[in-house]
Amino acid sequence: MIGAGRAIPVLVALALVLAATATPGAAGAAPRSGGLSISIVLPVNGSEVKGDVNITGNASGPDGVALSVQLSIDGGPWYAAEGNLSWTWLWSTFAFGDGPRTVRARVTGGGEESADAATYLVRNRKATFALRDVFPPGDGLRLRPGETAGFFVRVETSYIGSFVVGWFLDGEQVRSGGAEWYNHTAREGETGNHTVEVRVIADGAVEASRSWNLSVRPWAIPPVVRGFSPAGKDLATYRGYEVRFNVTALDLQDRGLTYHWRYDFAPAPGNATGSSAVLLFNSTGAHVVEVEVSNGETNTTVRWNVTVEEAPAIGLFDVLPCTLYIVIGLFLGLWYGRRTSLRRAV
Repeated sequence: MIGAGRAIPVLVALALVLAATATPGAAGAAPRSGGLSISIVLPVNGSEVKGDVNITGNASGPDGVALSVQLSIDGGPWYAAEGNLSWTWLWSTFAFGDGPRTVRARVTGGGEESADAATYLVRNRKATFALRDVFPPGDGLRLRPGETAGFFVRVETSYIGSFVVGWFLDGEQVRSGGAEWYNHTAREGETGNHTVEVRVIADGAVEASRSWNLSVRPWAIPPVVRGFSPAGKDLATYRGYEVRFNVTALDLQDRGLTYHWRYDFAPAPGNATGSSAVLLFNSTGAHVVEVEVSNGETNTTVRWNVTVEEAPAIGLFDVLPCTLYIVIGLFLGLWYGRRTSLRRAV
């Protein structure tokens, strides 16, 4: 029988022992023995899985040996798990096709290794790929040789596996990798219609694509003006007078020429569209007449500056010289006629 004096120290010692065994982490601090071992606990071997799956398990090894846990899918690369004695690893099954997949777990330490494996049936709805921020947003781009067009897409997906963004010109790949942009510079000799396409490729399959129609045209040659009339581009006329304008042009691209006449920057009266136009000037002041010669792609403009004045009034002194000339002419005519008659009579 323990005396009262000795009972208190014994109870205190017993309480300390109980407290130590109840302290969190005490089990982890217990000495480890034996060789390395590892086991996959969840999901249960043979389970059907999809989406993001947490694979968990346990590992052990001799005391004082640092443990490292890694996992591999179907013999692929090894990925580090979180933890060691109790470990976990997040597996995104979206990166793998549907069907049976083997997960292998291994623990290494002290130059030794132990492994475990489990097989799961992956059944996913395939992750989708969406193209966002598409630029240019429209279609039907036009370039000249030497000009550059920029193309861009942003790939949006929940797929965590590797995928390739490929750019194609007329079906031939011109850029590959993760670049979501492509710049195309038109070259001499590639005039005509082309197709630029971007494809998102995962596991060898095209998951998303977008194409643009691209037209490369040669640099336009404007119509050549060979002559015009009136020859002077600054001319004067009187109010109420008509002036005929004419232009002769050569189409080096043989596309066909059209003529657009304007009077004071508005369509000319009568909508004259031929190579000549007759315009009536009804108001005094400064006016502008111009014709735009176009081949449907580029144009050349000829302009005349026209000053319109009031016609001078005709007074007595303006008419008198003409009248005198007429009277004198009539008198000389009569005199000459009379003289001729007299000669014939003699």
